[in-house]
Amino acid sequence: ERKDGSDNKTHFEVDEKLMQEKYDKAKKHIDNTADRALLKKQATELLETGGKQAIQMGLRQALGLLLTELVNGLFNEFKVLIK
Repeated sequence: ERKDGSDNKTHFEVDEKLMQEKYDKAKKHIDNTADRALLKKQATELLETGGKQAIQMGLRQALGLLLTELVNGLFNEFKVLIK
């Protein structure tokens, strides 16, 4: 409130309907921008995490295959040596 008893709305002759329209438009823009930023952040994190997990799983599968072949080969060699 001002010294003369008026408020800013009265002093600046603010059109309340226009003010509400501008406020609603600004609020909608802020909400949309925030939603897009959050979605982008989460999508980026998901892709990064998914990529890392895929690489780890691929390495585990490859190592498992190599170990299986090694163990099978060793058993076959031991069978031949024992006979």
